[in-house]
Amino acid sequence: MDARLHIKMVFSPNIARMLTRQEIESLVLRRCSTDEAPFAIQSCERSADNAYWVVRANHTQYVLHRRPEFCRVGVNAYLVDPSTGEIEVVGSYCSVEQYLADKKDLLLADQKQYVLYPAFDGYDPKWVIHLHRKIGCSLPHARKLARNTEWWLTGKKRVLEEARDLLAREGIPVNITLAVNAGMAYVLSDGLIFWDQLKKILQATENHVKDG
Repeated sequence: MDARLHIKMVFSPNIARMLTRQEIESLVLRRCSTDEAPFAIQSCERSADNAYWVVRANHTQYVLHRRPEFCRVGVNAYLVDPSTGEIEVVGSYCSVEQYLADKKDLLLADQKQYVLYPAFDGYDPKWVIHLHRKIGCSLPHARKLARNTEWWLTGKKRVLEEARDLLAREGIPVNITLAVNAGMAYVLSDGLIFWDQLKKILQATENHVKDG
């Protein structure tokens, strides 16, 4: 399920108060329960920044009777704004903390895109050779990567930071900044990143980077 999914609940404008925990739980149960699959609340607690209620729910047979065959997967938690009743669904591929950090980064980006690019002199032959050896690409492609006048990667700031750390371990310094247009930068998707995966991505960018 898309973690960016927002479900807006409409309340009377005369209700100028914060929703109670019981009301929050009722909202989530109405959101996810069906006649065929009734849900029960597993946990309900405030987020670290106190801005949301973090609610976890699953099939009643799983929550109350621990029958694994009834467990529903794909959702980590439901975030509920106590002032509006708006529900956001956090997918199982990331934690609540990561989701909230992504929301903050997106707000700070102000419609710009996070991009990752080389932080070294691309015209220094030692960097071309270093990229050739570390990434396992051809010398011409390493030269294009080193002298790239645009961006290598784009995506969520958190994910780019993971890529930056992996590159740093291999002695490849890069920066992350905001750009109005990410151009042809490779979109780095969410999920666990390993060095072998990142190498293959950078190897495959041969047609996406420009020679400076």
